[in-house]
This record gives sequence, structure tokens and C-alpha cells, in this order.
Amino acid sequence: MTNVNALTLDDLIRAEEEVFLRRMSRSDALGERARALMPGGVCSSWASSRPLPVWVSHGEGALVWDVDGTEYVDMHAGYGVNVVGHANPAVVRAVQDRVTKGTHFAQPTEDAIVVAEDLAQRFGLPKWRFNNSGSEATMDAFHLMRAITGRPLVVKIEGTYHGHHDAAMVSIFRSSDDLGPIEEPYRVPGSGVPQEMADLLRIVPYNDLAALERCFERYVSFDYTAELEEELDDVSGGRLDWQKLLEDFWRDFKPKAGEVMAQKPSDVTAALDDFLSPWLFPDKG
Repeated sequence: MTNVNALTLDDLIRAEEEVFLRRMSRSDALGERARALMPGGVCSSWASSRPLPVWVSHGEGALVWDVDGTEYVDMHAGYGVNVVGHANPAVVRAVQDRVTKGTHFAQPTEDAIVVAEDLAQRFGLPKWRFNNSGSEATMDAFHLMRAITGRPLVVKIEGTYHGHHDAAMVSIFRSSDDLGPIEEPYRVPGSGVPQEMADLLRIVPYNDLAALERCFERYVSFDYTAELEEELDDVSGGRLDWQKLLEDFWRDFKPKAGEVMAQKPSDVTAALDDFLSPWLFPDKG
């Protein structure tokens, strides 16, 4: 009998991966085909996983099936967007109806107005711009905030992901040697991103309101355009008490920022990046 206490974490991972691979022959074959055609064998780097990606066949409601026939409860929900489940009959009917009328015109359609009106009613925000991806949305947010304020610098939470454009691919996946002092974490660009782009950011540690306050106090002239946060209670696996953070922010920090913003009202803007709506607006759906 194996002495479990003598096994290392790597041993346990290898054993579980062997079990996984034995039942994933079809996914393995598709992965081999895909690697010959796509970098990493996937359409998005987020789908690249060890020991191999799970190739999905179909989904229905809260369940998905991989190409080897294994059934899963879907706790991922397409990064949170599949709030009504897979193949929801109402969604299927709407998509089928739209496809029969054409799908891409490079011109506006009434459907966009209908969706924008519903979003405005739900969240009380009057203006909406639709994007094709989260990266595109945050890239537009950077442009908009810098255009409004006329200032280049952005405060970013350490370790958070806000898309793969140059403005945001900074201080994401790093070793402990790259962290730097807590008072002024290093600004480490991602592969292919110039250091000059990283130097347009200021990094504050995750879930640390005091560090955020120190950052603003150090740069009291407010050369900043935005504080860009991310909800990490999703696929990233983080645990951020957003209710407490926001309560602390509005109680303790907003008056301080407000004093500066009253003198220079266009100096500071804020962007909240993805998965926040259900927590911030629980009564809006």
C-alpha cells in the first residue's frame, strides 16, 4: 500500500493527470491536430491547460460534454456570460431568427438600440459602447480615460489581467523576484510589451486599500487617469471582498480624492473591469 504521506504534491498531480489522460483520447487527438495549425493548439491562451485542454462537444443548461463523452457541471459559464445556461431555448430562437436575416452588415441595426435601452434601464448608465472582447473594451477604456483627463498614468492592481494589449499587459504573471517593494511594486511588462508602456502604470498590491491610498498620496498632483480594478472571484480563483472594499473606499477615500477632484475635476477617472455587475448591482439582474 502506497504511503500517501510520502507523496509530494507533484506526485499527486502526475497521478491525477495520468487518470485524466486515459479518458481523454479524443481530446488528445484534437489537440495534436490543433497544434499544427494554431499557436499552443488553442484559439485563446486562456484555454491552454495542463496536461491538455478539454475539447468540448456541446452543452445544455448547466451541463457540458467533452468530445470523449464525459459530462461536467459547468461552473465556468463562458467566463460568466452564460448566465442563462447553454442552448437556452429563448436564446436559440432569437439567434436562429437573426441568422435568417443576415449576420454582419458593418452598419447599425435596430437590435443594438434594443440591447442598449435594456442595459441603460437595468444599470442606470445612459451611454453604451459594444465591443468584441474584454481586451478591446479595456483598450477603449484606457483611451477614453486618457482623452478625458489629458494625463497618461494609470493605477493598476498587481497581478490582475485586463486584456492583452500593450497598455494592460503589465505585472500579471511574475516570480517573487519581480514583485519589488510593497510601497512601489515593480512594473514588469509582458512578453513583447515595451518597458515604456509599463512605465505608464503604477502598481498597487491586490486587495490593499491602504496601498492604494499611499499611491494617491505620493502622487498628490494626480498625474493619474484611472484606478483599474478587476473582480477576481471568477475563473482566476481570487477572493476579494468587494462589498467591504467599496464601503471602505467610499467612506474613507472618496472624501480625500474629492478634495482634489473639486479643484481639478477632470484629473481622475475610474474603470471597473469585468464580472462586477451581479455583485455591485444585485437587484439589476
